[in-house]
Amino acid sequence: MRGRRPSQRHHPRTAVTTDVTAPAALTERRGNVLVITLNRPEARNAVSPEVHRAMIAAWADFAEDDSVDVAILTGAGEAFCAGADLKTYIPPVVRNATPHDIREIVELGLNGFTRGMHRIPKPIIGAVNGWALAGGL
Repeated sequence: MRGRRPSQRHHPRTAVTTDVTAPAALTERRGNVLVITLNRPEARNAVSPEVHRAMIAAWADFAEDDSVDVAILTGAGEAFCAGADLKTYIPPVVRNATPHDIREIVELGLNGFTRGMHRIPKPIIGAVNGWALAGGL
């Protein structure tokens, strides 16, 4: 193609639609493997409160299920994860939280999502399929 260096690959963009009924994270069993997919491609899989809750549940299920030996975490679309979705986390905190609530939120961080992973005595593989920014790495 004209204007493109030969070494550059063309990756056609796929249309992404926002489906408010779609789960924030998808889980799929493949034998003894659990594949967990962050499912907010329209937001580069940024972690919203819904994604956070879905991931806490997915990690708990993975940790407790003796028939699953390994988990693979990936992202839907062109990104792995863009970190925390500040558009969804910050406004409710600023609007509704007491100073005690804010302190609790800061101390918790993405606790169930990331910090809790080290307590799972099974391998977790990151299938980083694209952008991984800030807390998304």
